[in-house]
Amino acid sequence: MTDSMRREEDRAAVSKYYDVEPLEAGSGTDFRGILTFLRRRARLILGCAILGTVIGGLYGYTREPTYSATALLLLEPQSNPLTDLEALASGAAPNASYVETQLRLAKSPSFLERVVDRLKLVPEDPEELRRMAEAEAAAARARSGWIARFLPSDWLLATGLARDKPLPPLDELRQELMRARLEEFSKALRVRQEGRSLILSVSYSAEDPDEAARAANAVAELFLEQQSGDRIASLQASNEWLKQRLSELRDTIRSTENAIEEYRARHDLLQSQSIAPETEQAQTLTRMLVAARAERREKESRIRYVQSLVRRGESLNALSEVLESPYMQSLWEQERGLAMQEAELLSTYGPKHPTIMRLREEQRKLREQQQREIRRIIENLGNEVAVLRERERSIEADIAELMSKNNEAARAAIKLRELERELEANRKLHDQFAQKQKEIEAQVKLTKPNARIVARAEPPARPSTLPPPLFALLGFLGAGSFGLGLALLRERLDSGLRTAREIEALFGLPCFALVPELPAKMVRRFPSPAYYLAAKPLSVYAEAMRALATSLRASDIDHPPRIIQVTSSLPSEGKTTTVLSLATLLASEGHNVIAVDLDLRHPSLVRQLRPQPGAKPPRLVEHLMGSLPLEEAITHDPLLKIDLLPTQKSLTNPGAVIASRRLRDMLEELARIYDFVILDSTPTLGVTDARRLGELADAVLFLIRWEETDADVVEGALEEMAKGGGKVTGAALTMVDLVKLARYGYGGRDSYYNKYQRYYVD
Repeated sequence: MTDSMRREEDRAAVSKYYDVEPLEAGSGTDFRGILTFLRRRARLILGCAILGTVIGGLYGYTREPTYSATALLLLEPQSNPLTDLEALASGAAPNASYVETQLRLAKSPSFLERVVDRLKLVPEDPEELRRMAEAEAAAARARSGWIARFLPSDWLLATGLARDKPLPPLDELRQELMRARLEEFSKALRVRQEGRSLILSVSYSAEDPDEAARAANAVAELFLEQQSGDRIASLQASNEWLKQRLSELRDTIRSTENAIEEYRARHDLLQSQSIAPETEQAQTLTRMLVAARAERREKESRIRYVQSLVRRGESLNALSEVLESPYMQSLWEQERGLAMQEAELLSTYGPKHPTIMRLREEQRKLREQQQREIRRIIENLGNEVAVLRERERSIEADIAELMSKNNEAARAAIKLRELERELEANRKLHDQFAQKQKEIEAQVKLTKPNARIVARAEPPARPSTLPPPLFALLGFLGAGSFGLGLALLRERLDSGLRTAREIEALFGLPCFALVPELPAKMVRRFPSPAYYLAAKPLSVYAEAMRALATSLRASDIDHPPRIIQVTSSLPSEGKTTTVLSLATLLASEGHNVIAVDLDLRHPSLVRQLRPQPGAKPPRLVEHLMGSLPLEEAITHDPLLKIDLLPTQKSLTNPGAVIASRRLRDMLEELARIYDFVILDSTPTLGVTDARRLGELADAVLFLIRWEETDADVVEGALEEMAKGGGKVTGAALTMVDLVKLARYGYGGRDSYYNKYQRYYVD
C-alpha cells in the first residue's frame, strides 16, 4: 500500500467522526503552490547554486588547460593473399567483434607499456631515474604542504601525502614509475570507433600540445607495427617448424634408400623374380601395412605439430581436423551471430546491460564448447594413432605367418617392397611439407598491417578543456539541481501543519484561529500571555483569542457550549496558555468564567499565574477528595478577572479522579454558577485522561503547534478522541510566526494578520 493510499484511509477514518467533510484538493498543476515552494526554499536552492558556481569557477580558473591531439587509423580487410583470394577480391571488411578486439588491444597494458618505453617516459639511466623520482616526491610535498600544517603527521603518512623513508631500490623505483606512467597514460588516452565506420580515432590529452601530438602518433605507429609483427612472427614460427620437419624427412628418405640398396645386394634381389601366391598375399598385406604406417606417421606428425602449437600457446583453430569438423563450423557460426548481436546492441546499450552480459556469457560458453571439441579432436588423433598401431601389429602378424610359409627369397622380396613403400610415403610427405613451406615464405613477403594511418596527429592550437565560465555555469546548474533536490526532500519530510486550509483539508475540522507567538520581550515582561492580553486588548494575540471565543460560541447556536475542554496531541503545544488567555478574553467581554486545571499528571496552570498577596493555595485535589467545599477551593485573579480552580501537585491515580462521580458533579455545579468553564486537560496521546474528560465537555478545542506537530500525530490524536466518545469542535494553530507565515506564502487566507497591522495595538 502506498503512502498516499494510507493517508487517504487515515483521513477517512478520522473525518467520519466529524460533520465537516475534508476539502478536496484541486486538479491540475498547482503553479501557485510551485512558486510558493520555490519562495519558501529559495535560500537553500540559491545557497547551493551560488556555492556550486564559486567552486566551479575556482576550479575552472585554477586548473591547467589540456590539449587533445587525434590520429586516425583505418582498419583494412583481413585477407590471406594465397588462400583467401575471393575475400581479397570482394574487399570484405572486418566484423564488429574484430573492431572491438582491435580497440581492446590498443588499450591493453602490454601495448601501453611498449608505447611508454618508446616515448621514454621512464628513463633508462639510473641517475636520471632517481632525479625524476625525487622531483615528483618534492612536487607532491609542495602540493600537500598547505594542508600539512593543519593535519597530523600520522594521517599524512598513512594517506601517502608525506614520506618518512628514503627512495626504494632502483628496480622497485622503475616499476613504481612505470605503473604511475601507465596509469597516467591510460587516463589521457582515448581510443574509440568513429560511428559505425572502420576508422579508429586515437586521442591523447596533455598540457603540452606537442607532447599530445607526439603521444597520439606513437600509439598509432606502434599499433601498425604490432599488427604486422604479430602475423609475421606466427608465420615464421610455422616456417621454422616446417624446416625442421623437412630436414628430418630428408634424413629418413636417405637412410631408407641406403637400406633398400643394402637389402637388394644382401638378398640378391637386383632382378625381378616370380612370386608365389603366398607372396602376393604378403605383398597386399605389406601395402596395407605401409599405408597404415604412413597414415600413422602422418597422424603422429600432426600430433607433434599440435603439441608444438600448445607449447607456444598458439591457437588450434587453424588445424584441418578442426576446420573440417561440422560441429566446430556450427559453433563458429553461432559465435559470429552472437558477436554481431553484441556489436549491434553495444551501439544502443552499455557494456553492463543485462542483454550484453547474457550475450557475452553465451559467447564464453561457446568458446568453452569449442575448446572441448578441439580437445576431443586431438584425443581422436591419438586414438586413431593407437588404432593404426594395432592395425600394424595385426598386419605384421599376418605377414609373419605368410612369411613363415614361404621361403627366404619371398620374405626378402616382401621386406624390400615394404622398404620401398615406406620410402614412397616419406617422399610424398616431404613434397607436401616443401610446398607448404613455400606458401608460408610467400605469405611472409606479402604480409602487411591490417590498418593504416589516414591522418596523423597535429599539435592543437586550442585547449580541449572547457572554458572557465562554463565550469561556473555547470557548477551553478549542478549545485542548483542538488539544492532543488534537497529542498524537495525537506519539503517531503516536513509534515508540520501551517495553515487553516491544511487542517480543514486533512481532518475535516474547522480551524478557528491562528494564535501568534508573542515576541520574546513581551514574554519577559509578562508572566503569562494572558496578562499580556489583559494589558493589550487590541493586540493581534487578543484578536486571535477573540476569534477562538466567537467560533466556539457559534459552533452550536441553539445550545452554546458552557464547558470547554482544551487539549492537544503532545505536551508543550500551548494548552495552559490558551486556557488562561481564552478565559481572560471571555471575562473581558463581561462573562463569568472559571479556569480549571484538570491536568492532574503535570499541573501547570498555577505556574503561569502572577502571585497575589494573601491568595489561597491551589486546593482542587482537596475538594475532589471531599475534604474541602467548592467555594473554598476557588481562587480569583484580579488582574485577569477570572476565577481559578488550580492544583499544585500530581496524583498517583489521576485516571480514577477523572472518571469519578465527584468530578462530574463538580463540573455540573460550575456550569450552573459560571457562563463558561474552561478545562485544561492532558495531551490526548500517551494518556487516556483527555479522552475521558471529553465525555464531560460541551465542546473540545484541539490545539496544534504551528510548523512543529506532524499531521500523522494529529490524525492519531483525533482518532483517539473520537474512539473515547469526545467530539472535537474545532482546532487552532498555536505559536504561529506571523512574519514567516506571510513571507513564505504559507498564509493564503490566513495572511490577513500582517495586512491589517494598523488595526492592532501591540
